[in-house]
Amino acid sequence: MNTVHIEYTAEYQIEEQSLKEAVTKLLESSGKRNANIVVVITNNETLANLAIQYMKETPEEAKNHPVLSFPTGEIEGGFVFPPKIHYLGEVLVSMDWISKEVQNTGKAPQDLVIDMALHGTLHLLGIHHD
Repeated sequence: MNTVHIEYTAEYQIEEQSLKEAVTKLLESSGKRNANIVVVITNNETLANLAIQYMKETPEEAKNHPVLSFPTGEIEGGFVFPPKIHYLGEVLVSMDWISKEVQNTGKAPQDLVIDMALHGTLHLLGIHHD
């Protein structure tokens, strides 16, 4: 069974069940079984700091990420998880970006959170874009 954990680094509230269902459905359709991921609901500052630290971006480059993903397979040192646990990694979604996008597009915040979480999950699955 695939497992999606939701964590918060800021005082945001989202409807967790629909987010978990959407990510789980994507994992299942990708053939994943017993996969675990964490979706972190956070802010622009956190994403920018992580982009600077881990992606070696400048502050200017780092300030506009709506989502970042950190696949476990890219961890240096090759951490080994227990058998039968396939931890894919973490997806971080910026609620600051979501709030601005709601104003620009009129889309529902929950839909945008799900879209960004799915986008990040695709990266964890090894599907990238230019």
